[in-house]
Amino acid sequence: MKKVINFQISLLAIIAAIGLQNCVSPRLVSTEQISVTHEHRVHLPPKMYSPGSSNAMLFEKQGDLTIGVEMTKSGENKNEDPNARVSGINIVDGVTNEYIHKVKTFSLNGGYALTDNVGLTGKLTATSKEATYHPYIESWNIDRNTYNDNYWIWFPTPWNGWEDHIGWSEIRESEVVTGYEKISKDAKHSYRYFDAEFGIGKFVRQGRLKTEYYGGLGLTSNKTAGHLQRKGGNSPVYGNQHANLARVFVQPAIAYSDIWFEMGAALKGSFLHYSLKETTIADQNFSSEKHLNVMLEPSVFMRVGPPQFRINLEYKWLKSIGELPFPTNTVFFSVGALSTINTRKKRG
Repeated sequence: MKKVINFQISLLAIIAAIGLQNCVSPRLVSTEQISVTHEHRVHLPPKMYSPGSSNAMLFEKQGDLTIGVEMTKSGENKNEDPNARVSGINIVDGVTNEYIHKVKTFSLNGGYALTDNVGLTGKLTATSKEATYHPYIESWNIDRNTYNDNYWIWFPTPWNGWEDHIGWSEIRESEVVTGYEKISKDAKHSYRYFDAEFGIGKFVRQGRLKTEYYGGLGLTSNKTAGHLQRKGGNSPVYGNQHANLARVFVQPAIAYSDIWFEMGAALKGSFLHYSLKETTIADQNFSSEKHLNVMLEPSVFMRVGPPQFRINLEYKWLKSIGELPFPTNTVFFSVGALSTINTRKKRG
């Protein structure tokens, strides 16, 4: 037992001696001064057309009056900036982008059944928003140092003093930030949107199946400050844009309806006339633009609750037949409430 203890003590002493003789000798080989530049761009494409829900009334009989409100969301913002929270914390070389696509609109819907199979519908949609974004350029001055680290371990051999050793070297780089600068500017994004739509059509109920066929007119006015590709321009230009959209539409809809539940689909087809007004941006005059497009708006919806108060959920997609002449979102989600009462007095 005594020999084992002595051996362990001797082994620990040797390890300690080796550790004490482990040496590092760093040598600076070179220093390189570099500059890194990062540009963060903000893109503000206007959303020229932001329809709300399908506004399918699905009446049952003469005198039905439906009133509803809803909120519709579309698009998602995307920010690639790694320094969005703290300036300069991450060293980035090159260009990053921020895209502002999110839009939220609010609608007032309504309709009235004139007879047992003819109804009127109407919808008003509006939104207004102002926000300021900050594109910027930032740069770092960096000293990049290269070191040659020499390592060696001396062996405590009693027959050769401290002359026995093992040695090796490694190349190591380190960077030290010696300067940082950031230049930013304000990019204001404003959005004022108004849409009015009116229709007339026929509705039929057979058991629990409801169908309707409507046609009508719509008018949209959009005033926005953002980036838009104008005719005659090489790239999207920032400025105040004003566009009007007039449309003629037809919309069939079908739904399964129960006392507490309703689920269905609709398909709106529109002949849409797009008119972008003449404007002057950055001392450059852009002429007015006019386009005619066919738009399809398929949607699915679900309504839960009694007819007097139903929660309405709806997804809608936007598809252009041909090239879309203006930027807009293409997927929309609406949530709202509908109330239907019959205003016709019962004969006693």
